Amino acid sequence: MRGAGGRAAPRGAAPAYIGWSDLPDLGFIGRHGLTMSVPALPPASPSGRAAGRTDRAAQQRRETEGRAAAKEFKDLYSPLQSLWWPEVSAVRDPLRTARRTAFEAAHRDELRALERGLLPRIRELEHRHGLTVGHSVP
Repeated sequence: MRGAGGRAAPRGAAPAYIGWSDLPDLGFIGRHGLTMSVPALPPASPSGRAAGRTDRAAQQRRETEGRAAAKEFKDLYSPLQSLWWPEVSAVRDPLRTARRTAFEAAHRDELRALERGLLPRIRELEHRHGLTVGHSVP
């Protein structure tokens, strides 16, 4: 079976791009959870360049058309989405807080040891390897 551009169609289901948070694939998330990654599709040509890419006027026209199509598409689901995100927040935040509290209680000693030893160890490695590691200031 041949797909777009005469290439062989991929075996199995098409990848779900769950990283695009605007429109989560709830079926995919239900089957695989939130941690499964899918590989990117290969470029359309060996050079990775699409035909017409050097034609600036055509590129601008496609960008304008693409933005208009994306807005039209987003307008279909954004009213429902605006109701969904507060629900996700109502559930995610309390669960995250509860899991963090439980993790901190279960690993209190390891966390304290890490707090005491991490920065000195980083400084030692920086000195040994002649590099500087950036970190946030507590």
